[in-house]
Amino acid sequence: MGTRNFPAYVDGVTCTANTTAQLTQIASTDTDIAAPDVTIYNPGPLDIKIKTGKATVSATDASFPIPAGAMMTLRKEAGATHVSGKCAGGAQTFFVWCGEGA
Repeated sequence: MGTRNFPAYVDGVTCTANTTAQLTQIASTDTDIAAPDVTIYNPGPLDIKIKTGKATVSATDASFPIPAGAMMTLRKEAGATHVSGKCAGGAQTFFVWCGEGA
């Protein structure tokens, strides 16, 4: 996994996962939102579940897992503008960057 074509000049979006799904816009510009991939970093200590989509997306227990301490680059569906995070153990901060993975 690489992070080819991810902008190093843009700060990641700070998101929160909690016991009920939390929703955050994945980027502040249309150009970044249009990117096909997201890199998600979960610094831990808790594992999270994430799901990308429109402003109504909601992560569930069956959503994509991001273990504590992991950074993953994932394809997001066309038109996705938001990420939803859920965490069984309470509040967990994670970070999102938009770009194009390798």
